[in-house]
Amino acid sequence: MSIWARRRKIFYFGGAILFAVLFLGLPLFTKYYTPASCFDNKKNQGEYGVDCGGPCVKLCSSQFSSPIIVWARAIPVTKGVYNLLAYAQNQNLSGRVKKAQYIFKIFDNKGVLISEKSGMTFILPHNIIPVFEGGIVAGERLPAIVTFEFKEPLAWEKIDYKDPGLVVVQKVLSGENKSPRIDAIVQNRSTNKASHIEVTAIVYDTNDNAMAFSKTLIDELDDNQSIPVTFTWPESFPKKSSRIEIIPLVTP
Repeated sequence: MSIWARRRKIFYFGGAILFAVLFLGLPLFTKYYTPASCFDNKKNQGEYGVDCGGPCVKLCSSQFSSPIIVWARAIPVTKGVYNLLAYAQNQNLSGRVKKAQYIFKIFDNKGVLISEKSGMTFILPHNIIPVFEGGIVAGERLPAIVTFEFKEPLAWEKIDYKDPGLVVVQKVLSGENKSPRIDAIVQNRSTNKASHIEVTAIVYDTNDNAMAFSKTLIDELDDNQSIPVTFTWPESFPKKSSRIEIIPLVTP
């Protein structure tokens, strides 16, 4: 066989292969190939677990710590009606939960359940988590124990979190022995507008135990804008106050 004949045979054979790849293989590949993603139920593309870690927003269980529940309390507002507050901490620097379900349970001094309250909150990276529930009716029974927990599993995700720049520049408590009232000013020191801001106020006694708390909402706060907020209680505090903590948080 001449060199020219061999070259022509190779050319035809190569053309047949190219035709098969382009007109048969490529359509089949396109039809059945599924690119790697964070939702394919596989551990691939550098993920630490199945669809978590690596390039995925979802964090694997080994990448975050559960929030620390510091305390949970029930404080009487009027006779038989209580406010609840849980004070938790998220120690994860870049892990957040946009929707975190929780449950309060209130027991009397015999360990009998009085009431329970479920709800939804959010968890921001490296932040305090104040969870407030108001107007809980206990009737004639006295709350002795309050428990709080987040309902698992929490959907943790990584985020490049930036402090929104909200600060409280003034806190004034008045009428402590009659009709307590806190007047404060929340300031946005960032260059971005902040929206849907939850502001929680906590009053501590001389033993540094929380003895009153309340929450208010700010719809929006422009950059470098300040806004006054007020918290009131219908009855005097049971003890003398020692300090006030006010926590402004932007809802994700």
